[in-house]
Amino acid sequence: LASRGVARFPFWVAALILVAGATLVFTVAALAVLERRGELALLRALGARRGRLWRLVLLEYGIVAIGGGGVGACMALVNWAAAGQREQWWMALALVLLDLCGALATAWLGATPVLWQVMGRGSSRVGGQ
Repeated sequence: LASRGVARFPFWVAALILVAGATLVFTVAALAVLERRGELALLRALGARRGRLWRLVLLEYGIVAIGGGGVGACMALVNWAAAGQREQWWMALALVLLDLCGALATAWLGATPVLWQVMGRGSSRVGGQ
């Protein structure tokens, strides 16, 4: 790659970008759940069970995460193909799947602590208030 004029990207910079991105996803997921506290409380008051609300919110974040992870994976595949690394296609496929799983896990892990707080696991309070 260096002979083609492409500089090697330092690993620590990539790791820092990954941590910053994960932190951003955690923060956005947490704020979004906090903003929906009233909506979740209303659904709970109308008879929705906690498990159903958990699945609803986690499914929403899962769809967003898979969409974002899919776009990132497609961009990575284009970059990989442009670099001429076609002989190891299985590695690219593994990285795409890892990317999608990582995006999904990051979104769910970001929403879960706030959901736990808002839904009040085991409490009888509506919306955790």
